[in-house]
Amino acid sequence: MKIKNSIFLILIFVSATIAGESQFGLVNNTMGNVVLPYSSAGIARSYEVAHLDSVQVNMSNIASATDISYTTFSFNIGYNGIWGENRQQKTFIDHANFQGGRLAIPVMKKSLIFVMGLQPLTSIEQRLSSSLQSDTTDVTENLFIRGGLSRANFNFAYKLLPNLSVGLGYEYTFGKVSENVVVNIADDLDSEIDMVYDNKVYGNGLVFSIHSNPIENLNIGFVFRSPVLGELTKTGETLSDVLNADVTKDITLPAQINFGLEYKINNDYALGMDLIFQDWKNGYKIDDKTIAQHNTYYHIGAGFESKGSDRKFVKYSEQIDYRMGAYYNQLAQLYNNKSVNEMGLTLGMSLPIDKFRSKIDLSAFIAKRGDLGKNVLEETILGLGFSISANELWFVNIED
Repeated sequence: MKIKNSIFLILIFVSATIAGESQFGLVNNTMGNVVLPYSSAGIARSYEVAHLDSVQVNMSNIASATDISYTTFSFNIGYNGIWGENRQQKTFIDHANFQGGRLAIPVMKKSLIFVMGLQPLTSIEQRLSSSLQSDTTDVTENLFIRGGLSRANFNFAYKLLPNLSVGLGYEYTFGKVSENVVVNIADDLDSEIDMVYDNKVYGNGLVFSIHSNPIENLNIGFVFRSPVLGELTKTGETLSDVLNADVTKDITLPAQINFGLEYKINNDYALGMDLIFQDWKNGYKIDDKTIAQHNTYYHIGAGFESKGSDRKFVKYSEQIDYRMGAYYNQLAQLYNNKSVNEMGLTLGMSLPIDKFRSKIDLSAFIAKRGDLGKNVLEETILGLGFSISANELWFVNIED
């Protein structure tokens, strides 16, 4: 009961700590920064695509779910504290949000698995302020932009061969990026003009995944997400009926490729790496026109994991998994007309709640994003992650 109460308090605390996000990612027609499709455990080791786990649903590769025996869910949240610096000032902002959830239901035990879930795709939350003077009147403009895209997943994973599983699914992408512009005019009436614009996106896509164990101790994972085809509807809430009229355009979001390797040195240690690629420079289009100031997004990560003991009657400290890794990202947008790179170190652990049935994963990372000389902006990020994963136990004989 104490463990359940602690989890509940952590969820309330993290969910309530929302204040802001990275200053990067704000360009014309932005959909926000790409959210890494990892669980807290994946963040801790900096790879996930080829990883196999019978307790946790892999957030990056559904084909690996065929190793799951019972109905299983995984839920992830994260928190980032960001210290920013440009040539004029230093800032601090922080941000916490939902990082994804999955539910895996065995249709045929360790053979055919149905998986559904919800996962963030992009995220942005920024405040910008500018001022100017017209004759003797001061005008201040404040822009608040927030929102992002998410995807709902509906997948089947099937074990074709003892060492080969495949997954196929449908993904519904949806979300909204809102822009709130407040103009304050320091005249005799202290006039204020408030304008709100909503950019709503709805789209459809497919995902194909593979998980293979071609030779002993080597796992390979591959995921291909098709381009998302959908509609972007822009609506306004201003003093002008013309600006308030809905405008709908076709939108295309780029395809994504995930590739990963994991090698188990023995029962206690494993090494792995991931590569994630998405061409936002050429693949992000509105009305079949590419959007300027976007760039190729990629993630390269590598790390290792130390597994806790599989024996039943050992000390709790010997049951804990430990992880560590490093990664390198290139963001999907330019800043100061130049690419933005991010480098980070990661670590974390898994804490069993009920051995072989449920666990808590904790992760942390520290990263440097951007370069003060090249991008005129630099950020240091401290991130924390939390996830809980559990098998469905209500109708399972504990002796099984």
